Amino acid sequence: MANRKRKNQIVIRLSDEEYQKYIEQVEKSKLTQNDFFVRCVTKKKIIVVDGLKETLIELKRIGVNINQISKNLNGGIFQGADKELKAIKEEFAKVNDTMLELLKGVK
Repeated sequence: MANRKRKNQIVIRLSDEEYQKYIEQVEKSKLTQNDFFVRCVTKKKIIVVDGLKETLIELKRIGVNINQISKNLNGGIFQGADKELKAIKEEFAKVNDTMLELLKGVK
């Protein structure tokens, strides 16, 4: 116990209503009670975005499909779609970058 970084302990008392709100917020944050409390005390942001990881996985799948289309376009299988595909790839890259930035804030 002497080597612990956080060796100080506190005890707080909450009403049933306060405790319920606290537990709801902790569960929503997907953090431990200790981490949640420390973030509150140190005024660090607690960001919760439901479904973000699943959305990022789906975006990766879409990116693979776009790359396959690009490969076929460059191989001459598709013709006349290069402008549209380039625009789609640029928009996809923007969405993907935004999702990655959001994901960095959710830990």
